[in-house]
Amino acid sequence: MEFGTALYDFTAGGDDEMSLVTGEELEIEYEVDGWFYVKKVSPGWDGKIAGLVPVLYVSRS
Repeated sequence: MEFGTALYDFTAGGDDEMSLVTGEELEIEYEVDGWFYVKKVSPGWDGKIAGLVPVLYVSRS
């Protein structure tokens, strides 16, 4: 299991993507084509707890 932290805010552009707020703690499930599939340690403001986010927006712990 790998963890990371959101480096920047990110607004989801599709149903499979997930919005991020800087500083959110994430569990990284896997990487595909420049995207991480992550789960939030705590549910976000939008209620979504898992989805794709750009690799460059996440710092691995």
